[in-house]
Amino acid sequence: MTHLDLAQQHDPDCVLALTIRTRIHLDRNQAPQALECIQCATDSASNNTEVQALLAQALHQNDKYGEAIENLKRLIEREPSNYHHWNNIGNAYRDLALIDDANRCYQQAAELNPADPAPFSNWITGLHYDPRANRDEISRIALDWQHRFAPAHPPARPTPADRRPDRQLRIGMISDGFRQHPVGKMIIRCLEHLKVVEFEFFAYTSNDTRDPLTARIEGMSAQWLPIQHLPDDALAQRIRDDNIDILFDLSGHNSGSRMQAIALEPAPLIVKWVGGLINTTGVTAIDYLLSDTIQTPAGEDAFYSEKLIRMPNDYIVFDPPAYTPKIRDLPASVNGYVTFGCFNNPTKLNEVTLGEWAKILQAKSDSKLMLKGRAYVHPEFRDQVYASFEANGIGRERLILEGPGDNGEMLEAYNRVDIALDPWPYSGGLTTCESFLMGVPVVTLPGPTFAGRHSATHLINAGMPELVVTSWDDYRARVIELAEDLDNLATIRRLLRDVLLRSPVCDGEQFARHFTTAMRAIWQRYCREQAPAPLTIDLEGKAWFADQADAEILQHPTSETDDSFEWQFDGKIIAVDSGARSINVQATLDMLAQGALELVLFDPASKARNKPAIQRESVHYYPNIGLGDGRTGNLHACIDPELTSSLQPLIREDANENDAQVIAKLPLNTIALDDIDGLPRVDWLTLDELNDSKAILDHGRHALASTLIIQVRVTFQPTHANQPNFGDLQSWATRNGFRFFRFVDPLHRSYLPEPFAEARQHHTSELVSANALLLPTQPRLKTLSDNQRVKLAFLLHHVYEIYDLAYWLLSETGAALADHYWQDLHKNASEITRFEGQSCHSAHSNGIGDESISREIDQLLN
Repeated sequence: MTHLDLAQQHDPDCVLALTIRTRIHLDRNQAPQALECIQCATDSASNNTEVQALLAQALHQNDKYGEAIENLKRLIEREPSNYHHWNNIGNAYRDLALIDDANRCYQQAAELNPADPAPFSNWITGLHYDPRANRDEISRIALDWQHRFAPAHPPARPTPADRRPDRQLRIGMISDGFRQHPVGKMIIRCLEHLKVVEFEFFAYTSNDTRDPLTARIEGMSAQWLPIQHLPDDALAQRIRDDNIDILFDLSGHNSGSRMQAIALEPAPLIVKWVGGLINTTGVTAIDYLLSDTIQTPAGEDAFYSEKLIRMPNDYIVFDPPAYTPKIRDLPASVNGYVTFGCFNNPTKLNEVTLGEWAKILQAKSDSKLMLKGRAYVHPEFRDQVYASFEANGIGRERLILEGPGDNGEMLEAYNRVDIALDPWPYSGGLTTCESFLMGVPVVTLPGPTFAGRHSATHLINAGMPELVVTSWDDYRARVIELAEDLDNLATIRRLLRDVLLRSPVCDGEQFARHFTTAMRAIWQRYCREQAPAPLTIDLEGKAWFADQADAEILQHPTSETDDSFEWQFDGKIIAVDSGARSINVQATLDMLAQGALELVLFDPASKARNKPAIQRESVHYYPNIGLGDGRTGNLHACIDPELTSSLQPLIREDANENDAQVIAKLPLNTIALDDIDGLPRVDWLTLDELNDSKAILDHGRHALASTLIIQVRVTFQPTHANQPNFGDLQSWATRNGFRFFRFVDPLHRSYLPEPFAEARQHHTSELVSANALLLPTQPRLKTLSDNQRVKLAFLLHHVYEIYDLAYWLLSETGAALADHYWQDLHKNASEITRFEGQSCHSAHSNGIGDESISREIDQLLN
């Protein structure tokens, strides 16, 4: 703002400088600064309509709705034909849930200036909040956008010079939401899990706000281009010049909309995805709309101008915030009454929804309702809500109305809510995901359009279909059923976050695979010069066009110069870790990043609780629980926390006896491996020396019958009672079809004194402990399936650097496969010391036959 600063140094009251500065602050969502600037201008230009219009916008952005509306009413009296004033007052009415007034003003603005699509787009959006508007009416008005605003004869679409189906695709994305915004939070996990060889991203941003999520999106984009200053024809030309193959609209008819640029058809293929995705756009230039079978069930296609791409799970993937508050005890157990809540945009409230919620409060006469959002800071809006409930017999003392907070504060506020109520006909989206994240179940009644089914798809894909109902009677019954069983509600609260994080709603790896399938399928169809057609991606990841009898056979980019070996196997490796130490191993983290590993961690002493990796989708972390014989034991908390164990510490002459002193014995629940019915199999078991490995093995014979590797830490100088010695392991292995293979990761002790520090590193003679590897016996190795052999070879290579046996296993699968591995191993000899996530030795688990870790485990462990 250097030039503006200079202008104001010469004239502090320069109206032009103040208005320009105000617009900049508004564009950057800096509401307080914008209001401060424009109020300075009003002191010397109170009759300037431009200043007053900016003042109204600044007041609105600062949640001063009443003042903004009064200001706009005065402007309309002075300039009744200025459509901007009508559009802006419509926005203020909409934020106060005065939908009838808002839609009336939008229609007036659209009549005053038929050339500007903004008021008409606002009217389309506003109709989705109206409980009286039906699907047919909304669809008809949305489809009218094309007739009103699209060019009658759009320019010919660009034709790419390279129409090979298997080349890298250039994806363009237009959005106002590349930030901490529903768009950013619902696309970033997909984008970050896509393969670079498949796609190159160009981001066209219509918002200047920057935050950590902006940095993540910009960091993975080949080009980052602000577009606020570009008129529609210039933006369309820029997209053509950038040779975009598939253009995504991520704004819809909402803030930052560039529909008129999209109507100029600047890319070979155009797709609508998140961001103002509430219905059909009505824009025939858009070929496809990314959806799912819940958002757009069978029979909905006729109401869309786009061809629908139905994903197999959710149509988005949720990225939880970096900071997530601890879930506290059920509020009802502390308060003595149930607290219902809704933190959705207050625009979604209407007399129908409030009336139904009043019936729930009547049925639970001691309950309360907490509503939180921007509009609740406005006294008139609060009175409006109070009046609605009082008309239905509910006093205002039973309502808790609060203004907004930052994302952390909003999440923390869920610790005061027992059950969330979803609005109708426009449901929650991101709010529903955040409620689940905080352990609060959401009950939803799907609305008539895409906008009304967001919660339904999130709930169903998170494994909670029972929270989706079909009538208001069922809605009340389900809410009351939850409210009357507080023990069950407390259990749900404890489990819900894990249920969400492990579901397809948060599975970026899986979503990215399906997204890739969809994009390659529509590109291949384009390369065949076939018109767009409805597309369904099934649960196996196959792509089916509605007019084709067979699934699309996909072609992917390949590097002509890269013939490196790639690990290929069906399903993930399922690993179980007693002690949670593997989360500290780089090879484990690399395999998780590759999507090759599903890791179950039992951590009796909760030593890994602060490890970021436990938040990954493929990590199932159970603190304060141990593997064992299924009986309750003790956790011996020691002065030295490294010695804290489910085994009794021993006082040793060669160690500080105070370190092993037990300061507390805590009850510890254990579970036997053989009792976990929800565990499909155990491919890899790791046992530390601080828990009862003998009991774990003895009570896991059936679960370990097909295990590929067992790693057990053996202490040759025992530190705790009942640690297994090498003979114990040999005996168990012989009885159960395993054999000792070798020791890895040995720990030695040096007898040189401290002054010999450097020499001590090289002269360590006594073996203190080591990991013993148990593998299937030779006859059992011969009976492994090819898929099991490849998985075992993969683990031997990447975790243990055992290349000869890896080669032999691959040779049992096929000589060509083994030779390819061995040649590549020596070609890249400098890279084989450790598995690197993006190295030539990458892993690809194709998901076929991939068993998920069952929720039965959660139920059993809790």
